[in-house]
Amino acid sequence: MEIGAYVPARDDLREWLDLLEKGGINFVELDAGVLPEKSEGEVEKLSLSFKERKIKVYSVHAPFGGEKDLSIPEEKKREKMLNSVIRVMEKGKVMGAEVIVVHPGGVVAKEEEVGERFKIFCRSIEKILPLAERYQMKIAVENMLPCHPGARATDLKKIVKSFSSPYLGVCFDTGHSNVANKIEDDFKLLKNYIFTFHIHDNDGTRDMHLQPPYGSIDWEKFYSLVKDSPYQGPLNLECLPWKGAEPGWARKEVEWLFEGKILKTNSPRPSYLRCARCGHFIFKDKENPVCYCSHQDKFT
Repeated sequence: MEIGAYVPARDDLREWLDLLEKGGINFVELDAGVLPEKSEGEVEKLSLSFKERKIKVYSVHAPFGGEKDLSIPEEKKREKMLNSVIRVMEKGKVMGAEVIVVHPGGVVAKEEEVGERFKIFCRSIEKILPLAERYQMKIAVENMLPCHPGARATDLKKIVKSFSSPYLGVCFDTGHSNVANKIEDDFKLLKNYIFTFHIHDNDGTRDMHLQPPYGSIDWEKFYSLVKDSPYQGPLNLECLPWKGAEPGWARKEVEWLFEGKILKTNSPRPSYLRCARCGHFIFKDKENPVCYCSHQDKFT
């Protein structure tokens, strides 16, 4: 299972793409700000840039936040958002994307509003799903933070099963689920419907988008769950590399983490070992301990 990355919204992506290529990143998700304002010609040119570097755009993220909300009650604003999602879907198709990730909605002040907003979101899915089926592009509904529509895994499973389409599934966001302290329960409920992942870490209190394992998630347990699931696609990191490292080093650290190569203290309550100089965790590579500062020359 390969470790992928996300591509941030920047005016000039060439340097970032060069780093991804050099770091051996083969799969990416495009940030929500990458495609919306680009012309047809710009999208085709960008698509060629990825192909030249042999990087597969596996997924694209739909716009979100504020009035860019598929569960917004005002019909005219929601219609505008639906059209925006459709345009990103069309551009994503040019990029060769297999999946478009959508948010059910933003933060809601009152608990009773969450259910109503999720019903509105279901009506939005009803509108865009036929187009996704025509484009053969899967819609992945992201599990959200607490107090958002889509925060409950039971709601996501219900909407996927109610439409019963092979083009509607879930984007499993590890950071969001960790804030709710429900990673294992959520995953077990949704594992058969996952189209893609947002892999990132936090301290369990807020959405921090830290690189694994620099938060509180038990990644060894999580990866064992993923390996036992039907999912076969990439695990895309939705975070920047820790302390300004290169994407290739972040990929390597996460791979080593999942392979059980991170070094731990010998104590009744083991903890991961970190380098006092670079602040990165220490791993075992061919029986030798390595960290970012000891291996940096290979990634710069």
